[in-house]
Amino acid sequence: MTEKKTNETQLKASRKWAENHREQRRYISYKATAKRFIKIASDEDLATLAQLIKDRQDETR
Repeated sequence: MTEKKTNETQLKASRKWAENHREQRRYISYKATAKRFIKIASDEDLATLAQLIKDRQDETR
């Protein structure tokens, strides 16, 4: 039989945080996905991303 490594109180607190911070959780997930994609992207994909980033930066200025 396997033993739980995290106690029930900590699991409950983690679930509560996740429920109350949905937008932040989504942001963190998107950020991680983007970082993973960059590692496997082709040169064409990277060029497209670079242009999208530049366009986004220009919008916010």
